[in-house]
Amino acid sequence: MIDEKLIELKNSDIIWIKHSTDELIKTIYRMDISDALKRDNVFVYCYFKIMLAKDGYIITINKLHHHANEIENLLYVEIASYVYLTVGEYASQLSCLETIRKNSYGWVERAKIKCLIALGHISEAINLTNELLYVSQNNNIDFAQSVYWQLNQWKLLKTISKGLNNDYLYKLAEYSESISSRPNGIAFKVYSLFNYYTINQLNLQLKNFNANGLDIIPSLGISSDRLTKGAASLVGDETKRGIIGASLSHMKILEDIATGNDSFALVTESDSFLSRGFDINLIEEAIIDEYDFVLCANRHFKTDMKCYNFEKIIKFEFEGRASGFDGYFVKKKCAEDILNKFDQKLHNEHIDGKIIHWLSTMGYRIGVTTHPIFSQGFCSTFSTRARVELFK
Repeated sequence: MIDEKLIELKNSDIIWIKHSTDELIKTIYRMDISDALKRDNVFVYCYFKIMLAKDGYIITINKLHHHANEIENLLYVEIASYVYLTVGEYASQLSCLETIRKNSYGWVERAKIKCLIALGHISEAINLTNELLYVSQNNNIDFAQSVYWQLNQWKLLKTISKGLNNDYLYKLAEYSESISSRPNGIAFKVYSLFNYYTINQLNLQLKNFNANGLDIIPSLGISSDRLTKGAASLVGDETKRGIIGASLSHMKILEDIATGNDSFALVTESDSFLSRGFDINLIEEAIIDEYDFVLCANRHFKTDMKCYNFEKIIKFEFEGRASGFDGYFVKKKCAEDILNKFDQKLHNEHIDGKIIHWLSTMGYRIGVTTHPIFSQGFCSTFSTRARVELFK
């Protein structure tokens, strides 16, 4: 029973662990480090994960380094890699992973590739993915497919999807290729939230948008790492500073849209990736004629893999929960209304749920793309929230 709980603990959310009063977590946290290091690998991993949650990044990484000689090397790299990843220290994570012999463990190479993408080293990420396929295609082909998709490598995605008999991704890549070769569509603004820790993801978005004939406006807004402790207490619950930062960032972007001259705009979070090309002319027609707000990320609709009508938009049926603001179109008037409703209010709840619930209740026309335009990337902005709460 205890082993199952440890496995569950190893996979648990770090912020949940920070605020948890679970007895197992308490027991492990109180253990002397010398006793903990005598236990099995899963236990040692959980011990340092709990230390990270309760004591913060600086103490954890220092103690991990201090006891490095007492920990099996691969386990040490796994723990250190997780700690660095959690708080967005991607350069340190990559240096740590580089100490492991090349092409010896699949998870090491996959972690390196994710890290390279986070750091903006796109060519290196593609080359290492190709190497990984050469070493062991069977074990890595699904991962490679996800890398090519995230990096908008449509030709590579077509080739690998054909080999996997994945007709949907083959057609999607083919469609995206055709979109990128068309003359530019209408001019419209794309706002992307970003902060210091996701700047390389923003650069990837810039590259992919430009390849699809679209322009993007980097928009910092207000990020959680810039909030003082005093400011956090004024705008919401201090234990949810990541939520506060995300909420205020979206509100800042909505203010930009509300006070701008365009009839609608697209907003994307910095850890979202452009998962396909899209015909903005068709989307504009739907927004102008039918909808006030259109969700376009992969967490809002179960895609029909046999349907290749990639620009289909349907009515969004709100069932009490919204699943992220990875990407959305919003009309200027709708942005104004949201701003008037939520600006200067407490932000201690997730902004996506609050806004969608209110729009739905008030009768606004909410749509959803049946084929997502955005998906969440390998490098989630969760690392920003974790950095705020754990970097001490």
